[in-house]
Amino acid sequence: GSEQKGSIIRPVPELATKNDLSKVLSDKNFIMESLIEGSSSGIIIGKIKNGPKVYFAKEKEAKWQVVSLELILNKLTIDNKEPTLIDLRFDQPIVKF
Repeated sequence: GSEQKGSIIRPVPELATKNDLSKVLSDKNFIMESLIEGSSSGIIIGKIKNGPKVYFAKEKEAKWQVVSLELILNKLTIDNKEPTLIDLRFDQPIVKF
């Protein structure tokens, strides 16, 4: 490649949109009751059918967030715990019961 010396180009993260999330969620077989843009600008609020409410961050990739959600839910299913809220807006996801 022809890298320029001294300048590191960081890839711009893809912002999540409701459509992206909706598509990735259905690809992973999540059945959503709702998916709405929150009143505060950086949030998309989802509700999994018969499951928890989920806060997604618009500034993080949709796919990454859905994969995280899937891992968290799989772990909680194994532990036989039912969360009421999963918040994926931060580096460490927050799970409330």
